[in-house]
Order: sequence, then C-alpha cells, then structure tokens
Amino acid sequence: MKNRQVNFIAMCRRVSDLINKNTSIFQEFPAFGSFQNSFDSNLTEIQRLGTLQATSIKGLRIKKANMKLNLSRNTMIMSSRAEAYSLRVNDFVLQKKIHRAETHLLKLSDVNFTVSCSIVYHSVLQYREVLKEYGVNEASLLNLKTAMDDYKAVMDTPKEAIIARKQLTLELAKRIEGQRAILDNIDKLVGLMLSKKPAILAEYWDNRKVFYR
Repeated sequence: MKNRQVNFIAMCRRVSDLINKNTSIFQEFPAFGSFQNSFDSNLTEIQRLGTLQATSIKGLRIKKANMKLNLSRNTMIMSSRAEAYSLRVNDFVLQKKIHRAETHLLKLSDVNFTVSCSIVYHSVLQYREVLKEYGVNEASLLNLKTAMDDYKAVMDTPKEAIIARKQLTLELAKRIEGQRAILDNIDKLVGLMLSKKPAILAEYWDNRKVFYR
C-alpha cells in the first residue's frame, strides 16, 4: 500500500472517530445515516484489503523458505548416510553423486534445488537395502519424498501471490475512489449544517486533512 493511501486511511479513521464521538449532532443531518454507514463499511473493507495486500506475498515467502529449509535438512540427512556408506566401500561414483553441502544447496535456484534433492532421494532409494544399517528406512525415505512434493507444490505460489496482489491493488484503488465520493457528500452536508457551530466545523476540517510525509 502506498504512503498516500495509508495517509488517506488514517484521515478516514479520524473523521469516523469524530463523527462517532458527536453522533447526536451529525445524525440531525438529512440522509447522514446512510452516508455514515457507507463510509464506515467502506473504510472497514479498505483496511481489510490493505492488510491482505501487505501479508499475501510475505506470508507465502516465509512458508516457502521454511519448506525449503525442511527439504534441505532431510536431503542432507540422507546424503550424509549414503556418503558414509560410499566411503566405507570406496564407491567414489556414489559419493560424488550424493555429496552435498547445505550452504551450497540452499543457494540453488528452485529448479536446480529440487533436481539436486531428487538425485539424492533416488540414489538412496536405489541403495536402500544396504543403507538400512545407516538409518535409512521407509519412514525416512517417505519424509524426504513428502518434503520434495510439498516444496514443488509451493514453488510457484509467490508468482500467484503477485497476481493476487495486483488484483487487491486494483480493488483497493476502487474502494478509495468510492470513499472519496462519499466524503465529498459528507463535506457538503457538514459545510451546510454546521455553519452555526464553528467549533465542531473547524474540528471536522482539521481531521479531514490528509497529511503527506
């Protein structure tokens, strides 16, 4: 959400608080109740959209990062067990194939990362009988396979979130435009009905200002 939008919403909150604090005065205005209901409900929706816009991508990125870390750890466990076996039997082809460094693994792109993890998984699967004494079993293989499948499922979610965020941005802009139209009507009523109450009128216009920093 842009700073101008944040400041506009802050102004709307101040106006809403002022109106609610002086309900008895504002409710005397003709048709004011409907304007106030539209104003408050629209403000609630604007704030909801702003929150969704701010959290949609961040939440998915955190989830994806955690899942990548989980897959990396599962891969490293299997890699180290298979490598221990390869060193014992001098199988340097296998060792070269499944040796991994976690810091390097985590720096790989999504595609290369999943390919690297998959190579370890299928190598361990191939040697699972001789790797039993190294702690490889059906449960540990399933853990690695599940972690791979889960990560592949979220690989493109940040891209989807960007699309969703653009839709939220458009909806937010429409809502704010609608809120401006409602405020224009409220401004006209306030200017007309509070002309003999300069103190509350001045307070209204003071709160109605949008401060851009």
